[in-house]
Amino acid sequence: MQRFTLPDIFQSQTRWVSQEALNPTYMLKAMGNRRYANGFSLTLHHDLIDLPLKWREPKFVFVNSMSDLFHEQMPLSFIQSVFKTMEKADKHVFQILTKRSHRLLEVFDKISWPSNVWMGVTVESQKYVHRISELQRVPAQTKFLSIEPLLSNIPADLGTGLEI
Repeated sequence: MQRFTLPDIFQSQTRWVSQEALNPTYMLKAMGNRRYANGFSLTLHHDLIDLPLKWREPKFVFVNSMSDLFHEQMPLSFIQSVFKTMEKADKHVFQILTKRSHRLLEVFDKISWPSNVWMGVTVESQKYVHRISELQRVPAQTKFLSIEPLLSNIPADLGTGLEI
């Protein structure tokens, strides 16, 4: 009996599956999900902004899990609407993660920061360590880092004063 390891199986499967098929956005588009009809193009779903207000049980919500609320083309008015809903829906915790800390800095003072909003930045390599100091300037009560995908070494002591 021939034995296969998980990497062997994965490598053989990747020959059969294109990169697009592995991407959730492409899969959802191919399945006919109307929310992904535009693929990776910026698409605003105004009809979902107030959805958290209808949830009875407290939830931990990852906002924009397959996009970025601070995308350069995201209208400030849309960001403000999202934050107003998060403020009203105070029984939920909203976690926002961005790679666009420069845009976050451009708009953070134009947003109300309720205590139930956690703000984080992705730091995938030494090249992006600057996002940490930019995050520190934001008045979110809870701040976090996503250190993935880790593409290079990042010093353990960043001198940022962050509690880990």
